[in-house]
Formats: sequence, structure tokens, C-alpha cells
Amino acid sequence: MKDNRYVLERALKLQQSGDYDAAETDLRELLRLDPKNCDALHLLGLCYHARNQNEEALVWLEKAIETQPGEAMFLANAGLVTMALGAPEEAVVKFEAALRADPTHSESYNNLALVRERQGRLMEASVLLEKAIALNPRSALAYSNQGNVLRGLGQIEEAITAYREAIRLVPQLAPAYNGLGNALREKDRRQEAVAEFDKAIALDDNYAEAYFNRAMTHAAQGETALADAGLTRALEIRDDARFRIAQAGLMPVIPASTGDIALWRARMAERFENTLRDIDSAAGDPTQVLAMSFYLAYHGENDRSLMESLARFYRRLYPDLTWEAPHCVSPVPCAGRSIRIGVLSRYFGEHAVTWMTYGLMAGLPRDRFNVIAVTFSGEGENISPRITDAADGVVIIPKDIQLGREAIAAQSFDILLYADIGMEPLSYYLAFARLAPIQCVTWGHPDTTGLETIDYYISNDLAEPENGQESYTEKLVRLDGVQSWYPRMRRPEQLPNREFLGLPEESGFYLCPQNSIKIHPEMDAALAEILELDETGRLVIFDSADPNWTRLLLARWEAVFGDKLERVHVLSQRSLDDFLGVLAIADVVLDTWPFGAGNTNYQTFAMGVPVVTLPGQWIRGRGTLAHYQHMGIEGCIAESPEEYVEIAVRLGTDPDFRRNISQKIGDKAAAVLEDEVCVRSLARFLEEVAP
Repeated sequence: MKDNRYVLERALKLQQSGDYDAAETDLRELLRLDPKNCDALHLLGLCYHARNQNEEALVWLEKAIETQPGEAMFLANAGLVTMALGAPEEAVVKFEAALRADPTHSESYNNLALVRERQGRLMEASVLLEKAIALNPRSALAYSNQGNVLRGLGQIEEAITAYREAIRLVPQLAPAYNGLGNALREKDRRQEAVAEFDKAIALDDNYAEAYFNRAMTHAAQGETALADAGLTRALEIRDDARFRIAQAGLMPVIPASTGDIALWRARMAERFENTLRDIDSAAGDPTQVLAMSFYLAYHGENDRSLMESLARFYRRLYPDLTWEAPHCVSPVPCAGRSIRIGVLSRYFGEHAVTWMTYGLMAGLPRDRFNVIAVTFSGEGENISPRITDAADGVVIIPKDIQLGREAIAAQSFDILLYADIGMEPLSYYLAFARLAPIQCVTWGHPDTTGLETIDYYISNDLAEPENGQESYTEKLVRLDGVQSWYPRMRRPEQLPNREFLGLPEESGFYLCPQNSIKIHPEMDAALAEILELDETGRLVIFDSADPNWTRLLLARWEAVFGDKLERVHVLSQRSLDDFLGVLAIADVVLDTWPFGAGNTNYQTFAMGVPVVTLPGQWIRGRGTLAHYQHMGIEGCIAESPEEYVEIAVRLGTDPDFRRNISQKIGDKAAAVLEDEVCVRSLARFLEEVAP
């Protein structure tokens, strides 16, 4: 017995150090002499589990349980292996048996929580983890897992606290750093997130998930080359479909040049074709990785073919995305009752999507429509009062594809209107399903979805080019009026002075208030030329949502602007009132091309400030054109980059011309603000297509 104990202790040390082959040799020799040594049987099962040979692992663990049926640890580890084999309900049986054997076995609560998390039963998982922590307050693993569950529930700050406690208890716990990095990334604290992923990788150089998550964070920062290298390393460790998809779908946030855009678009098309050929299907949650197709819209190209290819790719790789709500099989006619319409978006907080959507929702006649806002768990507590006031009700759905679509299906909507598709993963993947008899999308993200399950793209007649249908897989709907019912914002009583903003009083103030991702490389030379012609002029931009985007943009401008870069001013992001104040004192606002202003246009025209625009080929670059046409104002619409520069400089240097345009905007802005024509046109369309 003494020798057996010595061999067992040595095997345990070998197993803990990762030398599984040597541990197995010792354990098999021990079992030859003592075939019913339950500890040796158990440890041998763990060796096989560590090598991902789970079927063999379960055989040895079951033998250990036969020898000692009441040992909670054996039952709990058998449950873990069963879960790894893809049998969650069988794993639950083993974990529950472990808890019957020992109601104080905290690891079984922890492991049972893992199953419930994977099943999407997050609240139940959280309660189980609370029990595990109460039984063992020093369980770093339980805190780390609680962080994962809280993150899934959208409770990001609470998740961060849980991860930090896990790290305090066990500073060597790599998964806790990885989880903390993911939570920080969700708060857009990307630089901090990268630092946490670095720590996880330093602890475990073969931690594929940490390499993957760091790469995705680098991609979001615009560091595409770093993201590419990180994904290559993750794939070296483990060939995972998610890693391949992410690498195929990389796209620069701030392109270095027009050639850079062409290169990455071609690479995306080629890599997805290759990946589709190599992989038949993928397991897991597709929302964990999505091609950066969001940025395609900013390139000024027709994205229809590429978006169709992506949709086919995902539908083949994740066949479970194809799903139909029961009430869509035989829709109940709307005759004699209100049309029940759901309007879905993650971005119903203080976001541009809210400002562009809530007026349409509020304006639909309530004798004919019942309007329900739909958003995700974790977003519901931040929902704007504009949305709650505009809707007849709000539905919060789980941040899970299967549970989310079941929750939407339960509402039995006649029409489901996505306020945006393509800005984040969950709404995109939900849209693969048929959740209402009629499904539409509108201009929260002005690009086609490529999905045959989306029937209509609701757009605007004046803003769409004659050949607009060519860019959509959906049937194009051209509403009358402007793009939205948008409130007239009041000019702030207290306006900032130029000195406060760091600008000379006597200089042209050229404001480009758009997100830096809209500033296409084609614009660079024109912006530099404005400063060349107005020798005292100042180009003003706002810092990006991610400061690294601003850094990349300014780095791109160095070669084009030369010493004129000294007259580029970057303002920090501001509250809405302060932002309106900056708009109000600008001499001219510079629209971007080929992706122009949307939300900002309404705000700028409410301030009576001229906008110079060069219309793009597709609707995303033609909103300002449509607004000027509605107002009947000429003089600020360019037909070439050269004319764009000419108009901008004239507005910046000719006070009389500027005042004349501003006066016209002040007199006629009512044509684009609080537009009831658009609402009436939308209501007519929805009534026509309702079942």
C-alpha cells in the first residue's frame, strides 16, 4: 500500500506537469497490481481527458465510479468529460448525482453551471455559480465562470468585478485574463483588453482563444496586420472554423489607400471562397465571429455580390440558421385588426439609429398598427425614452440566436422591421430566419444584407439613384419625403467660442464632423487642397470612437497634407448639446464621400449651417443631395472633387455667400425636419404588404 501511494503521488505530479504519457505508464503498472484502485482509475481518466481522448477517459472514470459510487469528485469529472463529448443532458445527470453524494461539492455546482450556460440558461447558471462561490469563496474558477455568465447577461461591469476577483485569488489563471479582456472589449476599452489578452498568452503560449480574442480586438482597433498575424498563430495551435472565418473576413477600419481597399476586398472574396470549399459545417455560436463586412459600405462600391456570397457561406456553414417561426407557415390575415409590427435593433439607446427611427415608430397610426420595439438583453436597461414613448411596448430578447428567435416568434409579428442589419452579429444572424411573414430592413446601416429572408429594403425615392435596385438583394421600396421623421433640434443658448476650441477667430472653420471611418482615401487630396487655397483655414474633426482610428487617419494624411497637417484640429467627443454648439459656429460642414452624412445632416441644417457635398453612387452617399433637393437649395452640390473644394473654400472665405446659403437653410429646413410625408408613405407601404 505504501508503494502504491508513492506511485500514485508520482503519477499525480506527472499529470499536473503535463507529462501524461509518463503518468499513464505509472498508473497502468499500479492498476496491473491493484485493478480496483479507484484513485488510479480516476487519474488515468483525467490523463486521457487532458489529451482530448474523451471516450477513453469516460471508460476509466466510469470504472472509478463503479469502484466508489459515492465519490462526488469522480462523478463531477465524469460529467465534465461527458459534456466534452457533446452530451450535456447526460452530464447534468452526473453532476446532480455528485451533488446528491455531497451537497457541499462546489465544483459540481460550477460544472452544472457550465452546462446551463451552454444551453443559454444564463440566470440559472448564475445562481449555481453563486452557490459554488458561497461553498468555496476561494474558487477562482467559479468567479471566472461567473464573469463569463454575467458577460452573457450583459452585466459587463459585474463581470469585470468577477474576473478581477478570480485573478486576485489565482494570478496564474489564464482564462480569467482572457474573460476580462473580452469584457473590457465589450466596453470599447480595447487597449486595456489587449493588455489582458497579453497576460493570458504570457501564462499559456498555446492559448488559442486568447490569440483569437486579441486578434479580434486588434481588428476593431484598425490594426489589421496585427490581427492577421494573431489569427495565423491561433490557427497554428488549433484549426478552428471561427479562426478561418475571422481571417477571411478581415477588413481595415481606416484604409491606407484606395489600393488598400481593393486589395482587402479581393482578399475577402477569395478567402471566403477557399474557406467554403475547405469546410462543410461549423459548430458553436457564429456570433463569436463575423466578417468585417460592415466596412464594405464605406468603400463606395456595389456590395451586393459579396454580401450574397457571405450569406450563402454562413447558411451552409451554420445550417441551423435556417429556421421558420410557426406562425409564418400559415399567416393570419390582418383584415379587421391592427397590424402587429416589431422594430428590432441593438441600438435603441442614445444612438443615431434611435434618432433616425423613433419618429417613424411614433407616427404610425395606432388605429391600424401595434408597434413593439425589440432589443437585446443587456441593452434594455439603456433603452432611450424616445423609443419607449414611440412604441406600444418593448420586448427584451436573450443575446442568443436560438432563444432570441424563439422569443421573437412568440410575439407573432405580422411584419418585422430591422432598423439596421450588419452593424453587429446577432441581428444579422437572426435575419437568416423567417420570424415574421414580412421582413424588412431600413437605413440604420445603408447597405444590402444579401439575405433572401429579408423581403424589402425601405429607402427614399430622391436619395436613391435610378439604378438603385442593382445594389440590393431585397426589393427596393422608395418612400416619399425625406429619409426619416427627425426632430428639429434647438440651437444651444451658450455657444463655444473659437478660442475655447483652440481655433483662431479670423480663419475659415471647415468642420468634418463625421466618424473617421467615413473619410475615404479619395477625399484626402481634396481636404488638403482646401487648406492650400485658404491659407489660414482650419480643418476640424472629432476624435474617433477608438482613438487609434484617429491616429491611423492622421498618419495617412501626413504624406498628403505635409505642413498643412498643423492646421488640422482634433476635438474630443462631446455631449449632444456641445456637439450642436460646435456645428452652429462652423463656417461650413464638409460632407464625406462616397459614404455621406445621415443623422448629422438633420442636426447641421437645424443649426442653419451650409454643408458642401459630392453625391456618391449609392444611397449612403446621397442623403445631403436629397435634403438640398427637398429644400430647393442650389450652390452646395458638387459634381467633382475640384468643385467640392471650390464650393467649400467659397463658403469658408466669402461671408456674403455663406450668409445667403445659411438664410435659405433657415427658411426651408422645415422641408426635411419633422417630415410627415415620410411617415405617411411608410404607413401606406406597410399596409400594402401586410398579410
